[in-house]
Amino acid sequence: MSTANQALRKPQVIREITKEITIDCAGVAIGDLDTGLVVPAGKFLTRAFLSNQADDLTSGGSATLAVKVGSTATVAATAIASVKGTGIAPAEDVIATYSATSRKVYLTVATASLTAGTAVIKVSYV
Repeated sequence: MSTANQALRKPQVIREITKEITIDCAGVAIGDLDTGLVVPAGKFLTRAFLSNQADDLTSGGSATLAVKVGSTATVAATAIASVKGTGIAPAEDVIATYSATSRKVYLTVATASLTAGTAVIKVSYV
């Protein structure tokens, strides 16, 4: 058996990598905020997650939050009231999206600016 065939027969370990960032949202205006997270080229995005663990997000109106990876919204726009609270499940999307190029992760704020609070964004990829 060739070396290449032997390598194919060995079990392959796939490790999911999760990156997380906590963002101070005081004064965040409507638009896309670059979180500093990047999904590297050649990876499958498997999960995107948005939460407000401190239950402290506030806005000047009825703000919505979304998570975008590259130009694709992976966590749909969600009212901050739905993201707030320790008893409410955080907004999450389970996807399997491949990209040959690296993609930045954005927090998208719409409808109204944020006035206070912190948001936690996590992305996982293999």
